[in-house]
Amino acid sequence: MKVLVYGSRMFGQVIRCLVEDCGREFAGFIDDVHEGEGVLGPFSSVRLTHSPSEYVCVNAVGYSDLAARRTVTARIQDAGYTMPVLVHPRAYVSAASSVGPGSFVMAGALVDCRVALADNVVVWPGVGGVLDTPHAVNAVTPRTSRPSGRARSGTHRNLTFVPRPFRTAAKRPLRRGTCIAIPARLDGWNSLMPCAR
Repeated sequence: MKVLVYGSRMFGQVIRCLVEDCGREFAGFIDDVHEGEGVLGPFSSVRLTHSPSEYVCVNAVGYSDLAARRTVTARIQDAGYTMPVLVHPRAYVSAASSVGPGSFVMAGALVDCRVALADNVVVWPGVGGVLDTPHAVNAVTPRTSRPSGRARSGTHRNLTFVPRPFRTAAKRPLRRGTCIAIPARLDGWNSLMPCAR
């Protein structure tokens, strides 16, 4: 099926490249605010001309605004579009792992054995994930980088950079530079991204 990309700005351009690198056919951008090359129009009109039975849709809105990202995802799903998983051909996802609908795994990313990524997770280049316990995903980033976000005890919905030795529920220590994330089943708004210290 052809892929509609909701959002035409910088994140949308990146996702267009990912769509094409994955061997999928890019159908055009949906953008409620901006016009430009490849923009088919706002969602209200595109949904009338591009049927969910012939197209799938991915969310490239909300790179820095998760509330907007949640709103757009709900809009896509309510209209009946499937949100495919896009895994770059130069990324690695273990057969023993799962990646939720609408998630993106970029070039050079590693999703190792028994990792469970929830819906709408973005795994950026240079990020790796290794499972430490059945309930936690540890994303180990390159030595010169760290992930964004934070985590709280209980149900984790974001990421944390662990600045000192830390023990998981399995009593195994995590090394400095490790991040831990537990994507919520319905609210996997995690973005694993290396950045300079």
